[in-house]
Amino acid sequence: HAAPVYEHPLFQDMGYVFVPGTLDPFSKVSSVNQLYACAAIANLLLRERLKDWADKSAGYFQSAAQETTEGGERVKKELIKWCDVKEDADVFQQLQWTTLKKHSRSIEKLVRSYRNDPSRLLDISRNSIIFESVGDLANCLSLMTEDDTVCLERVKNRMSHEYKSSETGGYRDVCVNIRMCSRECKA
Repeated sequence: HAAPVYEHPLFQDMGYVFVPGTLDPFSKVSSVNQLYACAAIANLLLRERLKDWADKSAGYFQSAAQETTEGGERVKKELIKWCDVKEDADVFQQLQWTTLKKHSRSIEKLVRSYRNDPSRLLDISRNSIIFESVGDLANCLSLMTEDDTVCLERVKNRMSHEYKSSETGGYRDVCVNIRMCSRECKA
């Protein structure tokens, strides 16, 4: 059977339609400004998904509290569990949402790695959820794979036994590149 076709009201007079799951070779991102405009909107939609995943998987977000030093040593920022803050407007204001990638870093990646092709930049909107256990992380990853509003494009599993954490000072995480594919994003 045929895939559904969506007509966006702004483009009906031009006959523009969107068929989910198909690539449109004529709509390739051609400028960093275009990419950042799309990323700003996608970031807002992604933030809503993050809240839902964190709620269902005991996830934490960073607080906006400034890092301090005590006796020359840095004190880590506080983490706030989403299920504890979602109904409390005062505490919600303390959350630290990440910003889009700096333009200078994007330009650097374009020149060094992507032959000036902005359509290859993947991580303009960057966010994170922090977990107390690997089980909570696995639960969140499962929620992501089942979520039909996002498409998982790439997963870097730095928790794997094969990952050489000695090369990153012991740091480990799971990095997921997501493409927003909800109807709101496609509009």
